[in-house]
Amino acid sequence: MDEHRFAPDVGADLEQAVALGVFSTPTLFVNGRRIEGLVTAEELRRIVEDALKAPR
Repeated sequence: MDEHRFAPDVGADLEQAVALGVFSTPTLFVNGRRIEGLVTAEELRRIVEDALKAPR
């Protein structure tokens, strides 16, 4: 930690998060749909199933 060996990697991750509009954890994406905050397994299952049913 004192060496800051991973600072470039962490910086790149932070830049990508900002570019994607991710400002909280947990945040995940399902087919491009941003899901923020804690969701139950059942909620996530429904979200994924809905995404699978959506026209492509």
